[in-house]
Amino acid sequence: MSSSNGSDQNKDNLKLKVDRLYVKEISCKIPHAPGLFEISEFKENIGQLSSSIEMNIKTQVVANQKYEVVLHVIIHGKVKNLSLFTLEVQQAGIFTIEAPVSEIEQIIKTHCSNFLYAYLSQVVTNTIIQAGFPPIILQPIIDQESIQEHALFNRKKEISIGTEKYSEAKY
Repeated sequence: MSSSNGSDQNKDNLKLKVDRLYVKEISCKIPHAPGLFEISEFKENIGQLSSSIEMNIKTQVVANQKYEVVLHVIIHGKVKNLSLFTLEVQQAGIFTIEAPVSEIEQIIKTHCSNFLYAYLSQVVTNTIIQAGFPPIILQPIIDQESIQEHALFNRKKEISIGTEKYSEAKY
């Protein structure tokens, strides 16, 4: 029973506060523009746009109990073998985390990264649309077990627009 109270006490001591959110870096490259938009292969197959997504998380200590957490994503868009764009976004936040040192990494991997993921998804979708392509909507990660197992480290997804199927591969 005392171990249960210890666990409950740790949960009571956990405090997570979002101090600031910001886009640390953003780059969208369309190497074949403007001619790309006139290529028949592009026009005829734009509905079959596919993307590969690489994502990782970086963390650094800013001050006592303050951490900068950065979700970094690189998306390569293509139609068949035609490269369309490369989008790179670093969505960052500064978080105050009051918790036992042994729990900090897990909090960053789950809570902080999930919080940033929602903002990252919005930036990605808006940027791709403004670049002249159909939106890429990053699907929410709702499986807590999967989040803890992968923690968004070194993840790569293959997705196709217009379908809900995708495959993941770690590297």
